[in-house]
Amino acid sequence: MSDGESLLQLTPFGRYDTGSLGAVLSRDQQRVLFTASANPWSSVSAQSPFQSNPHENCQLFSVDTLGGDLRQLTNFDEGQPSLGGCGVSQPPPDGCFVSIVGQDLDTDTVVFESNCHPFDRNPYSHQVFSIRFDGTDLRQLTDTRGFETASDGTVTVELPGPVAYTQRQLGR
Repeated sequence: MSDGESLLQLTPFGRYDTGSLGAVLSRDQQRVLFTASANPWSSVSAQSPFQSNPHENCQLFSVDTLGGDLRQLTNFDEGQPSLGGCGVSQPPPDGCFVSIVGQDLDTDTVVFESNCHPFDRNPYSHQVFSIRFDGTDLRQLTDTRGFETASDGTVTVELPGPVAYTQRQLGR
């Protein structure tokens, strides 16, 4: 995190993909929500238990602006080790891709897209989700079919996109 003059490292993850697919500041400017494929090694909070991401899938994390109270907000897991973390979009079961699209400042909700399927839908799909900064209220906003093969061999693909979210600026 930077204020233009100084730089503060918020996590000790040491991974190239931390924040690479998005990071946003909460409405009260007290927390940062970001993507990472880290596997936290210690129990830093009730929301982020020891070894909570053993397959190193791309997840959403949150930390306060001084680097404390680290939380893993999502627990996307396709059952196998990720091949690319947050850096490469691999089809399931080879990992989860998460990309922050925008933020609703009225509700402090973050909109993101992912190829993970936390609600046990088609594992070969891509959906748009929302989640609050505290990790509650995870919602799937789209219901596309993804990749499907019919009995006659016909392949259909239905994915959301392009995806954009217009955020209202504070004070407007």
